[in-house]
Amino acid sequence: MLRNLIKLSKPNLAHNQSIKKVYFSNISKSNERKPLPSRPINLDGHEFTNIIESKEEFKYVKKLMPSMVVPDPPKHESYPTPSGWVPPEYEKSSKLPYFVLRTRFHNFPIYALEREGNSRKLVKIKRIEGDIWLFDKDLRNFIEQCIEKYENKKLTIYSQVNEIQRQVVVKGHYQEYINKFFIECGF
Repeated sequence: MLRNLIKLSKPNLAHNQSIKKVYFSNISKSNERKPLPSRPINLDGHEFTNIIESKEEFKYVKKLMPSMVVPDPPKHESYPTPSGWVPPEYEKSSKLPYFVLRTRFHNFPIYALEREGNSRKLVKIKRIEGDIWLFDKDLRNFIEQCIEKYENKKLTIYSQVNEIQRQVVVKGHYQEYINKFFIECGF
């Protein structure tokens, strides 16, 4: 009995070699490529869908597609419109050494900001071209005059000029006065 245990515990190298040969020979046979079954291709038309191209009906599809360009604003009888929009007056603005471009939707690039838990109110003006320092000086003077005229206060307006990004940030929410300044300048 002890001899049988010793025989079982010894590895049988010849037996392992034969297992490897059988195993690897089966793998190599299973990886061989077999030819695809041949099937006749039927091109009679009943397998494919019919396509009808209609250029007349494309006008209905065109209405659903978004426009690539924002259209020019319509002409109005009087300005400002009920929304407060005014067209630019290029004769006025061409005399100034600075210019403010409108957004692609024909609005002024004026953005109200609130920082530090809504306790710090700011207004950012973008898209300024030309002499940005003179623009900043004229804008601050205009806002100070408006505050003195309408609110009977004498305030100093603080602003920050960013020449690289062509922006001016004004401390305080003065969008109304900045809009008036833009309209007077003809932007």
